[in-house]
Amino acid sequence: MTNRPTSTQDILTGAQHIASFQLSAPRMREFGLSPVGVVSLKKLKDQDADYVAILNGPRPAQTEILGYSDDLAKMIDACSSIASREHERDADGKVRLVTGAELKERFAALAPDNSPIELSQAQITCAITYAEGDFAHLVELAQTSGRLYEKELAGCGDSLFRFLMRELDPREDCSNSEEAVSRLDRAIMDIMKVKFAVEDTPTPQP
Repeated sequence: MTNRPTSTQDILTGAQHIASFQLSAPRMREFGLSPVGVVSLKKLKDQDADYVAILNGPRPAQTEILGYSDDLAKMIDACSSIASREHERDADGKVRLVTGAELKERFAALAPDNSPIELSQAQITCAITYAEGDFAHLVELAQTSGRLYEKELAGCGDSLFRFLMRELDPREDCSNSEEAVSRLDRAIMDIMKVKFAVEDTPTPQP
């Protein structure tokens, strides 16, 4: 992740505790945390991910960050799995305890992608032009972190702008200016149809 603080204390500044998962006895022995071991799930504030899972032992030195994610449901599942006595059946039919090392890999797979994304020229023009440039900052944000761009776009509160940015997205097969103009024309036609229909609809009498 980008711009991640270097210490656990910095990472957890302003964090909100969500849940704790008590380690089973086999897990505590495996991690060397006896007599007590807990996995804590916390919601982060102003970090490169929304949630963090932390393995806590009886001593401060036995604190380990297991992983980060934006997906709360998957984080809860991963925390529950690593705390429990989870078993699986091998190819030869033998049942074995899934190792903590294997379960830790699940957290790595949940890490959010903070890499930048490339906006189309039509998207850039839209962000700079729409609403007198109120959303122009999204252009620079996309160059920094695609994850933060998506979150900012989703929470911007302007459904028409979100619609336009989705329609002009190269990930939605809008790869050139001709396709962008065609999609905008169709959107304008649909909006005008709705406008005329609303104008022709009589106002209900009280």
